[in-house]
Parts: sequence; C-alpha cells; structure tokens
Amino acid sequence: MVQYIRVGRMVNRHDVSVVGQMVTTGSYFPHCMEFTVTIGLVATGLLSYTLITRYFPVFAETIPVQGSD
Repeated sequence: MVQYIRVGRMVNRHDVSVVGQMVTTGSYFPHCMEFTVTIGLVATGLLSYTLITRYFPVFAETIPVQGSD
C-alpha cells in the first residue's frame, strides 16, 4: 500500500514539473460563468459570516459600566 502512495507522489511531482515547464501558445481569459461562481462563493461566505455572528454568541457582549465618569 505504501508503494502505491510513493509512486503516486512521484508521478504527481513529475506531472507538476513537466506541466510547469511547458511553453504556452495562447492566452486565457476566464469565462463569465467562472466570475459568477467566484462572486457567488464570496457572497455565500460573507452571508454565512454575517448570519453566524448575528445569531450565535461569537463576540462577547460588553456591559456598560455606570458611574465611572
């Protein structure tokens, strides 16, 4: 079993090094769907953060001290 893991790592490292050294012939610009998915993921993360901090006791509430003036 360990041999398969070692071979897999070697093949992965070889693949990464070969692909990293290949010369590209064209250019790439993301499709509008890729932008949409990225914006959606960021919006989902922000919405989750907002809802969790609003409805769960994440931040400690401060109690005002009276008569300290």
